[in-house]
Amino acid sequence: MNISKAASRLLQNASRDKDAATAWGWLSIRVAKTARAVVLHAGGDPACLVHVRGIELPLRMPLSHRMPMYRARHRRYDALPAELAKTIRKSRGTLQMIDVGANVGDTILSTAPHAGDRYLAIEPHPDFFPYLVANTQCLESVTCLQLACGEASGILGFDPAFGGTAAPRADRSARHQLSVLPLDQIWAEQWLRAPVNFLKIDTDGFDIVVLHGAAGLLRSQQPWVLYECDVRLTESGLERHLGMREFLGDAGYRHVIAFNNVGEQVARISVDDAKSWRRLLATQSAAGPVHYHDLLVLPPGEESASESITGE
Repeated sequence: MNISKAASRLLQNASRDKDAATAWGWLSIRVAKTARAVVLHAGGDPACLVHVRGIELPLRMPLSHRMPMYRARHRRYDALPAELAKTIRKSRGTLQMIDVGANVGDTILSTAPHAGDRYLAIEPHPDFFPYLVANTQCLESVTCLQLACGEASGILGFDPAFGGTAAPRADRSARHQLSVLPLDQIWAEQWLRAPVNFLKIDTDGFDIVVLHGAAGLLRSQQPWVLYECDVRLTESGLERHLGMREFLGDAGYRHVIAFNNVGEQVARISVDDAKSWRRLLATQSAAGPVHYHDLLVLPPGEESASESITGE
C-alpha cells in the first residue's frame, strides 16, 4: 500500500461518526486519529482521497485537513450551502455562485452542481489550489482562480496551511505572497458582470475586506451572501463587524440569519438592530462553545425563502 492510500484510510477512519460506531468501530476511530497525529507530528502531510458526509464524490485533500472530521461530528456543519443551493434553484432556475476561499472545493461540490449552474472558485493558497482544481476538474461549469480578494489591489501573505486553514496575513514576511484584487474587478474581468445569486466567503478573518471590495456586485446583483464573522481573526474585530450593518444596509439588505460554528441557527437579526448585533458578537470566545458565526445575508424580497433553509 502506498503512502497516499494509507493516509487516505487513516483520514477516512478518523472521520467516521463515532456516535454510530460499535465498540470496535469506536476503537478504530481512536487508533486512526492517533496514527494521523503521529504522521503529522513527524512532518508528513500526504494527499488523501476520502468520502465526506454530504458530498457524493470523494475529495482530495491533505491528511491535516479537519473538515471531514467536523462534518462527521456535527450534523449541521457545512449543511447550509446545499440547502441554499436548492432554494436558489427553485426561485431563480440555476445557481450562479462565486466562492471566495474555495479551499479544496468542498462547498461547491456540496451544492451538487446541476446542468446550467456556474461557479467561480477563488482560492489563493498554493497548498489548497491544486486540490481545488483536481476536485472540480470534472465540472465544466467551474472556473478556478488562484488569487486573493481584498478591498483594493495589493499583496497578501500566506504561511503554510495546516488543518484546512489558509492563515492569511497582511505582511511581507509570510512564505507565500499572492496578488490581491477587489472582487468587483474579478467579477467584471472573469465573468463580464454576469449574474451572481450566491456569494460565499470564508477567508479566515478577511471576509469584511472581501465584501468591501464587492460593493458594486452586492448593490447590482443582491445575491444571497454567506460569510464568516470571526471577531478574533478580524483586525479591529468588533467595531469592524458592527460596521457591516451600515454597509449591508446601503446595498439594500435588511435581514441576517446567524449560525454558530457548527451550523446551528442562533439568531435572526435586522441590519439596523445594533443591540442584537452586539449581543450576538459578544458570545464569540476562543474557549467556545461559539468560536465564530456564519452570517447568511438575505436578499431583499426573498426573506421568506429562508424558512426552507433554516427550518423556521
